[in-house]
Amino acid sequence: MSMLGVIRRLSYPQHAYAFLWKGFALMASMFFLFGAKGTPLGRVAEEFGAALGVEMESRDSAYKGGEYYLGISEDRKVSVESNWMDEEGEMAEPEFRDYDVLVYVESLTSQEISTPSHSDFVLLRVEEL
Repeated sequence: MSMLGVIRRLSYPQHAYAFLWKGFALMASMFFLFGAKGTPLGRVAEEFGAALGVEMESRDSAYKGGEYYLGISEDRKVSVESNWMDEEGEMAEPEFRDYDVLVYVESLTSQEISTPSHSDFVLLRVEEL
């Protein structure tokens, strides 16, 4: 069974509190998409940054719907964005339109990913890159 199969079987699509994969070696980068409802963008960025040990920086981009947060470390990239609608009526993640905040996490070499344990974040998608 692939590592991705283990992740999906254990956690997808349930609430994502912590994923620990000790004893497994990740050979490829992993991509995770989390969603949040009704939580301010800055608070989500602060909580994910603290959980992942990544310093989040506020940024602004019309391409990402305005304000978003970005954090980059040696082995992770985290982007916290609104699930916004562009001028053509397309949402950033239309299949997850119920989630107003999206958290994109790319893990390059880490064997564990943690999410804030006291918050209500949902794992929406996992991909091996």
